[in-house]
Amino acid sequence: MTAPSVPRIRTRKPKVRSGCATCKSRRIKCDEGRPTCARCQRSRLPCKYENSRTQNGSVPVSNSGDAGSQLAPGIRLHDLEGHEVFYFDLFRNVVVGNLSLNGYKNFWTRTVLRESLRDECVRDCVLGTGALCRAMMDQIHRLKQPGAKSLWMVPTDTLNPINTRYHRDALQFYTTAISKFRRRMLLEGSSIAPRTILIISILFIMFEAMQGNTETIDRLMHSAILALESSLSGSMIFGSRLPPNLDDEGVREADYFLARLSAFNSLLSPLFNNPTDFIKFQEEQMLAKDQSKTWCEFLEGKVNQEKDLAQYWSWKTMLVEAKMFNIYSHYSHDLEECEAIWDSQLPTCREIIVLAESVLQEGSPLTGTMPPLFEDKLQPMLRSLICKCRNYDIRSRALALCQKLSGPWFENKAMVVGMRILVELEEQQRDASGLIPYRSRLRWNISSWNDDRTELRMVLTGVITGDRKELMIRKDENIDDMIANMSKLSV
Repeated sequence: MTAPSVPRIRTRKPKVRSGCATCKSRRIKCDEGRPTCARCQRSRLPCKYENSRTQNGSVPVSNSGDAGSQLAPGIRLHDLEGHEVFYFDLFRNVVVGNLSLNGYKNFWTRTVLRESLRDECVRDCVLGTGALCRAMMDQIHRLKQPGAKSLWMVPTDTLNPINTRYHRDALQFYTTAISKFRRRMLLEGSSIAPRTILIISILFIMFEAMQGNTETIDRLMHSAILALESSLSGSMIFGSRLPPNLDDEGVREADYFLARLSAFNSLLSPLFNNPTDFIKFQEEQMLAKDQSKTWCEFLEGKVNQEKDLAQYWSWKTMLVEAKMFNIYSHYSHDLEECEAIWDSQLPTCREIIVLAESVLQEGSPLTGTMPPLFEDKLQPMLRSLICKCRNYDIRSRALALCQKLSGPWFENKAMVVGMRILVELEEQQRDASGLIPYRSRLRWNISSWNDDRTELRMVLTGVITGDRKELMIRKDENIDDMIANMSKLSV
């Protein structure tokens, strides 16, 4: 039988382009279920439907209404492989949204996504973070299930790089980015643009912060500051190598972000460090007190007058910071007098706790969302209050707020555990007057995880005596039982 002279033409059906954005980016069929399609529900991925079609096969890098939506370019699908599109989509939809909760929105939604098109190191960091986000999703999902263990506990789920494909991909992208960046630093040296060092360093820090690797974060922070100092040591002005038409407001935000992240403890430390010049000290202290009072009054006025809800929560958070600074402005060089100052400032401490509780109440931007990875506003204030204040009610309420802000992040959960143990150890030393003697106060000096993150080692040192208490907190241990048998913890 001979073949027909005219070949048959298969009837083509038009492609359906109304699926959710996640299924589109993964190039898989979507059942278009609302509000969440079946595939996204099974994979526990964000499911969003776009109001308008994207053109030229590009993936939009920011939601409508973002400050940088008109400036940030689209990622072309043919620039990324299938699994890379998936990781990029997770980064822009999940990670960026979380990081933007605490401000610096231009940096995350505009600058980082734009740089991922221009710089291979940035792109590898973005993809690695997206893969790590997917690796953590199962753990986060389990934490939200009924009967899940309290967040007082050290995390019971570890990211096993051998058994988790997503984590293997994350580590591969991350190590590739580090290798590329090291080669560039060796080749270009101090000629590498400071903005590039800043952006890539923050992305490295973010990757380690998601896993709670605090020691690595400290080393990265130190290396970034040294590299920036070297890069800025010449006559070059920060950002001078930028194209003239490049809006780089996001990098300015990143500059502030790195400063807060690396030096927050020093910001909370006494400002008056020269004990020999007491006249100058008193003048500076009076000025700081006056400025602090004015700052608080200004912010209180803003809180009372603000109609916009988002701005209202921002002013409230700033007021927490201002009131904490107000307490620190009452500094004394005598350590025991300094302790007494905190006792005299109990009314202000209570105001701070009430404000912080209000910020985290129902209806605030943080309610119903995963707490931000880099909480550089409320958490440092609450931790400082826990360490300095001697009132048990205030410290307990601050601990409860820290628990609320801990989320699935390893470092935060471990910090809550350690802080609670520190408070309970000090409480055992409360004397007949109802105060914790200054010589019984403790400082948390050292903490470290074992290799599989099933055990946390923490070292507490007496502020005056220098006595050390070493504690091992294991993943299956009940924190309440540990506190009840605190005498067994000392080594």
